[in-house]
Amino acid sequence: SGAARGEPVQLWDETESPGKEVIQIAEEIQRRVAHGLPLAQPDNRSSYAVLARTRAWLLTIQVGLLRRGFPVRVLGGGSGLFASQPGQQVKAYLAAADGEADWSLMDVANEPKRYARRGDVGGAIRMAIDTRREITDALEEYARTREFEKTYQPTALRKLSRDISNLQRRPWADRCERIIEFLLENIHADGGIERIEVEDTVETIRLIGRVASELGNREAIAEYERMEQEQAKKVGAIELGTAHIAKGQEWPWVCVAGVNQRKFPHE
Repeated sequence: SGAARGEPVQLWDETESPGKEVIQIAEEIQRRVAHGLPLAQPDNRSSYAVLARTRAWLLTIQVGLLRRGFPVRVLGGGSGLFASQPGQQVKAYLAAADGEADWSLMDVANEPKRYARRGDVGGAIRMAIDTRREITDALEEYARTREFEKTYQPTALRKLSRDISNLQRRPWADRCERIIEFLLENIHADGGIERIEVEDTVETIRLIGRVASELGNREAIAEYERMEQEQAKKVGAIELGTAHIAKGQEWPWVCVAGVNQRKFPHE
């Protein structure tokens, strides 16, 4: 390429988790800002980027940098922590535990391993939304009064109702932990899903559970999502992406995170 020669590659001590690695990344960015490399270039492009192997690794770095006051933007239209599919499912369970139903609960109800692949589970959710009924009441009434072509459908409705009732009896931290258990039960390695993809999903779900538990309520989760969006719009936001999304020459400073033996590059 025609890029000017930069500094030699700097290697950090091996870290086994993105949570530890983000501390090194944040300290290095702070050091370089103090020595004259601002977050934004003169043309307002970002000066800093972090590339990683998996989405889960990036999400952990995103959370860590935001907590340390850095603006962060995910490349390639990437979503925030709770905008991911498991994040939406966690929010749907939490809303249901408060007696509310929204359309994202449909994805939870249609989980083939835990509830039902298809059918009238969605009808009960529509009833709860349309009539503003308590979600567990709507589930039970729908299971009791509806004629089903498939016998598993009322069973799925009652199982979902039991799960939600169980969540309602738990304090916030226990509620979040139980929801994560529900989601992890649906993770499986067959059906053509690669092991690395399963590991990434499991790590993402656990991260979402930890952050949700720390935030303490649904209002704080909504505020966290607003903060993510506001920080992503800032000039000079640190840009995050997978290692395959860019050449790395677009920024004056680039960190390739999670480069550990047998993980990245993986065997």
